[in-house]
Amino acid sequence: MSFEFQIINDELIVSQANFVDPNVRQAFSNALNTSNTRTTSVIVKDDNQIFSENWNLILENPNIKKLTLSNIILSRNDASKIAGCIQENQTLKELIIHGTVTEYTFEVLSLALDQNKTLIHIEFDDIYKNDIVVLQLMSKIERNKAISRQSSYPDSEVVQRNNEIVSVETPMLEPVKTVTSRQFSTIFPRNKMLPLFLVSTVCFLCGLLNSFNGVFIRQLKNSFVLTKFQAGLVFSVFYIGYFLWAIPAALLMRKVGYKAGLVTGLFVSGTGALLVLLAGYIGQYLIFLIALFIITSGLSFLETASNPFIVRLGDPVTSEQRLNFSQAFTPLGAIIGVFIGTIFIFSDLDLPPGQVNSMKVNETHNKYLENKMMGVTYSYIVLGVIAFILAIIILIIKFPKTKNKVNVVHENEVTTKSSESRSLRHINFIFAVIAQLLNVGVQIGTWSHFTQYAQNYTGISKRIAEYWMIGTLAAFSVGRFSSVFIMEYVRPDLLMGLYSLINCVLVGVGVFLTGWSGMLCIFFTSFFMSVMLPTTFAIGLKGLSSSTTKIASSILVMTIVGGAALTLLMDLIIYLTKNIAQAYLVPFIVHLFIALYSLVGVRLGATKCVTETKGL
Repeated sequence: MSFEFQIINDELIVSQANFVDPNVRQAFSNALNTSNTRTTSVIVKDDNQIFSENWNLILENPNIKKLTLSNIILSRNDASKIAGCIQENQTLKELIIHGTVTEYTFEVLSLALDQNKTLIHIEFDDIYKNDIVVLQLMSKIERNKAISRQSSYPDSEVVQRNNEIVSVETPMLEPVKTVTSRQFSTIFPRNKMLPLFLVSTVCFLCGLLNSFNGVFIRQLKNSFVLTKFQAGLVFSVFYIGYFLWAIPAALLMRKVGYKAGLVTGLFVSGTGALLVLLAGYIGQYLIFLIALFIITSGLSFLETASNPFIVRLGDPVTSEQRLNFSQAFTPLGAIIGVFIGTIFIFSDLDLPPGQVNSMKVNETHNKYLENKMMGVTYSYIVLGVIAFILAIIILIIKFPKTKNKVNVVHENEVTTKSSESRSLRHINFIFAVIAQLLNVGVQIGTWSHFTQYAQNYTGISKRIAEYWMIGTLAAFSVGRFSSVFIMEYVRPDLLMGLYSLINCVLVGVGVFLTGWSGMLCIFFTSFFMSVMLPTTFAIGLKGLSSSTTKIASSILVMTIVGGAALTLLMDLIIYLTKNIAQAYLVPFIVHLFIALYSLVGVRLGATKCVTETKGL
């Protein structure tokens, strides 16, 4: 089947072309090579089928002086390949990108301009003009203009088209003014506020269910005489549910979308919550375990769906801010769950030994524990009903499509899978997975031992220590909400690095200077720890296509096993040293690694991707 390209007024528009077809690629080359002009402009629209390796054909043609990408959401592979070609290209003069541009794309383009000295004009949508990364990129364009000045690009020219596209070009005799603020509307898209609110509510429910699961597990251990194996199995079921269902959740969403993943997760968690009531009446330990497994399986669906949906709901440049905002509702839910458990369910659980013995003699102790267990099960009825109602609302509400149009080629599924595999092997994503594994571990490890640390080194009661634990969750939530505004002025990876270094100092004080000062330092680590999970998640997904994002998201959710591993390591240190403070050396090392990842690894990942993709 033949395909023709026509050049009209020195401009070639590429639309509805399948570059997988060698005939199309040949027709494209022929159209450019037979052109009578040496200043051809090429406009590539978003309805083409182009793989990352096809960008070589477009960018390496010496007859193309101006390239416009119209509303193409570039995958990480695409961005790296384009940047690699620009790095070697010595003929392209202008690059214009309309529509959404990921921060990763800006970064690799900036790296490419370290080598390219001929690209002297670049344009993006107006919303990006004050981004610090874009301003750095523009300064390199100014350098290129100084090297090779042409009459068609005067020093003071500022190009603006349709009130949307700007080219930041300043006179060489005047300093470039740096403005670092971002438009707040790009964080929260006005026409997508309802889906954002609903998914943030899902995050709140996840926090509530997770905290109630902690209450549930604690009550199980009190109501049943458990062996060490059975007690360990309770915690294992929690992690196994998350781990096993993350990939199936991603595969489901690849077929039917994020909305289906959210609805499925809510119905599954709601069913598990109602099953707790049945388990309470039957009084069987195994039924309780099954209910807990079903709840955590639903939570795995919810986290696999909600996080990437929030990331892709708006401008990729502000994805870290948006995800930190939505995830700030998770600790709010956890606070309410812990508060209900501490004040109402466990308000008189720690009975004096004499009273317990008296109740056992009177054969009322078992009845007392049964009443406590039913208090937990009745709470789960409310949670189950809320989950079902929220599922129905999300099912009714129309959600925006976040599917990436780039690289969707059904005729060549093998190539698509190969491209996806390369995306998941990118060093940036691998770094993010390792960092997220440690993030989850340090968060769960810090909180799991906090109340005991507070009791041991300050002499406060268990009840007061639990109130302080609620305070750590509040600090955690405040940290996430505040980060949304701080990231207006500080780059997300830089903020995470600075917060990690601060936590190194705080944890160091907690290890070597115990007492109230040490406890307060451990307490405030929650504030600075708050940004790590959502920021790492958003950075890890940057530049990935829609289908790859779902699988990548599931892998990041599976890193919850890090919570089990690092907590066990801290338990081992406590067992060997009989010193809780020394166990916090584990969080100290983790925070140091996260600082290194944030300040060095994120940039190294972007550089490495350009290098790896040049040879593809």
